[in-house]
Amino acid sequence: MNAVVQVDFSDQFSIEYSRFDLDQRKMVLQFIALVQQHGLQDFSIFPGKVTPSWKNASPDDEAYARFHELWHYHVGYPEYEEKEHGLYMVSDWLLHFQWKKDEERIILVDMYEHWKADGSFYLPPEKYLEQ
Repeated sequence: MNAVVQVDFSDQFSIEYSRFDLDQRKMVLQFIALVQQHGLQDFSIFPGKVTPSWKNASPDDEAYARFHELWHYHVGYPEYEEKEHGLYMVSDWLLHFQWKKDEERIILVDMYEHWKADGSFYLPPEKYLEQ
């Protein structure tokens, strides 16, 4: 039996979500539906990759992501690209969330491009996060 996972929007994500186009909103709602139906025990049910944001991060980014319990999901925006090994699909845009495992809760915080202009991994700023 999968644990029920509560899904919330951070205050900033609520503002941003209201500005998303229809395709972006659908991608967020599809992710929410999968989380609510299946939980987060089996990532294979998600079409896009789900992973902790500290994985393969710089030391500073790793500490920040771990502290804030940041994860991300490849939403398929603007479209999915299948990885060579075929285990999951990736996209240029990610849906960032905080996973409060002890509360069985996630907070959606941001949807943005995977990489910043300087080539570093994008992490949501603190104003987007639940403290």
